[in-house]
Amino acid sequence: HLSGNTKQPTAPATITSHPVLPLPLLGTYFSGQPMLTAAQEAVLGKPVFHHAALELHLYSASWQAELDQAAAQHIKLELLLFFDDYEEELPVFLEYIRHIAGEIYAILLLGAHSEATPPGLMKMGYDVIKAAYPFIKVGYGTYGHFAELNRNRPGSLPHDFVSFGLTPRVHAEDARSLLESLECQPDIIRTIRSFTGKDIYVTPLSFNRRGGEVKESESMFAAEWTLRSVRQLRGAASVTVAFCAGR
Repeated sequence: HLSGNTKQPTAPATITSHPVLPLPLLGTYFSGQPMLTAAQEAVLGKPVFHHAALELHLYSASWQAELDQAAAQHIKLELLLFFDDYEEELPVFLEYIRHIAGEIYAILLLGAHSEATPPGLMKMGYDVIKAAYPFIKVGYGTYGHFAELNRNRPGSLPHDFVSFGLTPRVHAEDARSLLESLECQPDIIRTIRSFTGKDIYVTPLSFNRRGGEVKESESMFAAEWTLRSVRQLRGAASVTVAFCAGR
């Protein structure tokens, strides 16, 4: 005992650690061209993309040829299927894919004139696709952005994943605002997680609005924003980057 030393020992500080979520599976859009140049493949030395996304309008005359071209690349396909009359078009699609179903890993069901997957399409589509090809994931979602998905939540509809698109250029254009858009991405994932326990797909993740090309002067900034977004979107199962081939 040391006289005058009445101070009690300080308890060691405790540090609460949070599990680090894995990065999402990474895909890109199928463009009809190799997803990476030969030089890029030589540097990377292994496949970078888990899958390729392909949009098919099942009321068009060309969807079969587009699907065959993509399937010939022997990469897993995430299909965004647009229906005009799903009761007529869905059986035709299911019959056609018998020879290439093994190349398809996920299907997002979309109505050609709907903000989000129509309930009737989701119910019928999920049941018949899973009955025929139980290994294919079938999703509910929107061709639009998070706001459209949040307004049209899946509720009790059957689904293996939910999907939405993400671009910073819905509300922002200047560099500062574009970077600040990264901060809200984890909140988007948390909000979606509050109404579904299923996988979350971000298709597409695009620096520009759909159909827009990245200016050469913006290419490095766009690449940085995309890389940071993939990290911010931990908690999503899959992120499909749009319009990145060859860059």
